[in-house]
Order: sequence, then structure tokens, then C-alpha cells
Amino acid sequence: MEEVERMASRSSCCKIHVGAILVLDTHIISTGYNGTPRGDKNCDQVFVKEMSRKSLGEEKFLDLHKTFSTRHEIHAEKNCVIDALLRGTTIQNAILYCSYSPCFDCSKLLLRCGIKEVFYKETYDLLAVQWLQEHGIKIEKLS
Repeated sequence: MEEVERMASRSSCCKIHVGAILVLDTHIISTGYNGTPRGDKNCDQVFVKEMSRKSLGEEKFLDLHKTFSTRHEIHAEKNCVIDALLRGTTIQNAILYCSYSPCFDCSKLLLRCGIKEVFYKETYDLLAVQWLQEHGIKIEKLS
């Protein structure tokens, strides 16, 4: 989980920093963190001064951030999978370690890619955790 936290620290998101690593046969095969695609503005470049959490207030900030992140940001789990696939690395039967439990969208990707286990530190979406379990993926919160 130390490597997961190191990856999370690279995130430029103003709301939440998430890291992920894929492991196969005890070797790290891929890493990722949440952020925008190359060439797009990062969250911390958009939400500055007059658009900051402090100046907007929590509710307005979260509302605007949700719109921004839905349109621009890629989750850590997806970036981790993309990184492996771009390098031609097989990820079937790999184990994912991540800061937060995957959302539904990432969960569908993990199932489709053949990820066999997921370990996470904090719960993000309990329904997605249950969905992964129902679909045969071992998922466990680490303390």
C-alpha cells in the first residue's frame, strides 16, 4: 500500500487523491493515479483562487468539481489498466491495490479485464464492492 499512496500523491485533483497498482506474480506491472489526460488542464489549475473550495463554499465547489471530473478526469484504476495495455502487458488474473474501492464504472472495467482480486484502503462505493463480489472478484478492505 506504500506504493499506492506514493501514486496517489501524484494526483492533481483538488477533491481526492487516488492511487492504484496492478500486481501479477508478486511483481508490480502497472501504476496509475486519478487525473486528466495529457494536454488537458488539471483540476488544481482550474480550481484556483475564485474557484477554490474556500471561496466557493463546500457545496458549490463539490457541484462544480463533479461536473469537471466527469468531463475531464480519469480514475486511478482506469489509468493503471491503460498504462499496462499501452505497454502490451497482460493484466488477466492480476491483483489491484488502490486507495479507495472502485466506482461502478471502474468495477465493470476490472471485471472485463479479468482482474481477480482488489484490495483497498477506504470505501468509496459500497454497492460497487458488493457488485464485484457478486461477480466473483475477491475484494477486501485493508486496515
